[in-house]
Amino acid sequence: MGETSIIHPKFKPLYTSDKRYYILTGGRGGGKTYAVHEFIARLTYEKGHGILFTRYTMVSAERSIIPEFTGTLQRLGIINDFHITKTHIYNKRTGSFIFFSGIKTSSGDQTANLKSLPGITTWVIEEGEDYTDEKSFTDIDDSIRKKGIQNRVIWIQNPSYADESIVFKRFYLDHEVVNTITFEGIDFYYTTTSHPDVENIHITYLDNRDNLNPDKVKQWDAVALSDAEFYQYKYIGAWLLNKEGAVFEKGQIKRFKLSDLNFHNIEHVIAFIDVADRGTDATSMPIGAVIGTEIFIIDWYFSQDNQGITIPEIAYSAVANKIEQMGVEINGVGGGYYENLVNHVGCITYPISQQANKHSRILQNSGFVRNFMRFRDDYVSGSHYDKAMREFFAYNKDEKLNRKNTTFNDDSCDSVAGLWVLINDLVPDRWM
Repeated sequence: MGETSIIHPKFKPLYTSDKRYYILTGGRGGGKTYAVHEFIARLTYEKGHGILFTRYTMVSAERSIIPEFTGTLQRLGIINDFHITKTHIYNKRTGSFIFFSGIKTSSGDQTANLKSLPGITTWVIEEGEDYTDEKSFTDIDDSIRKKGIQNRVIWIQNPSYADESIVFKRFYLDHEVVNTITFEGIDFYYTTTSHPDVENIHITYLDNRDNLNPDKVKQWDAVALSDAEFYQYKYIGAWLLNKEGAVFEKGQIKRFKLSDLNFHNIEHVIAFIDVADRGTDATSMPIGAVIGTEIFIIDWYFSQDNQGITIPEIAYSAVANKIEQMGVEINGVGGGYYENLVNHVGCITYPISQQANKHSRILQNSGFVRNFMRFRDDYVSGSHYDKAMREFFAYNKDEKLNRKNTTFNDDSCDSVAGLWVLINDLVPDRWM
């Protein structure tokens, strides 16, 4: 092989343990995906291995994960040992292979096809926080059973909502171990598992900071002091648990006046639409102006009217606010709404299929909203913006309480979470 990289000691169990399940947890910047890509590349030099590499949703392996993996092969200086197609990477020396697929794709649920693949010895699940279908996990897991060779399931898990997590329910309950990291004089807590079948590798950016951009590390370090709860969840990698109280408290939200905003500094104007799919829902479209690492919600369309009214009004808002790019959630009635909308707006539009439970998605992204988004404090009472913010501040961390409340829904919070995810994808490497 080519270049020899230095493996962080925390990742050595990938190479030395004989357990079946490997759960890699921790916050952003720990190098989990980097380490697994490298391990899988090395594993193909052993004969007889077939590796299934999945994300819950994957539009095109050729345009997403395969280029990432090819970069690993180039970095290690072993690219010439491999034959690469649109869906597979084959090791020409051993015949071992990697097959890339989504569980849910544009052509439907792939579980039946994936569980019948011959010769699979290792299953890698990347972005495991999006995987909430326990049945499909069991079906594919049961099919990884080749004789005479070690079989593995490698789950890469960014922080998520414990109640929605397959691996938390299956491997953490009754096996929880609470650990402590002290940083900036503050104790932060995270949970690992002592389950006998699991090798739990927990790593954070604090373990990997020498390999990260110093400006990014400085930014993350600062969050420890400004929002300890968010830091513990997103950067230390604690599981997010049920809590009482509002997700967004008024005193925690950053504000601005539209008259004080320097429009010459705006780099991008991006919107996200959560389409109403039932009588009490509202079509919600927050509009974000990106300046540096801050997102200013300059306007907000929020209406319970039908699409005959909302689509023309959104088209007008797109022009008035100079929206450049717009994401539209296409789950439920959103697909038809998107098809009608693209004929009316002049900006770039993206159909977005949201996979995680809405409540989970809101909680997972709430810290980013508090830290990087600014909301107006000069909107008019009774306006769309006002109605959206009233719902925004009413949403509770306890999903059961939200279901009991017949006045407020999740549209406001979910559209803001969707906007954050979209902007983070369209303007990469700024927030990491």
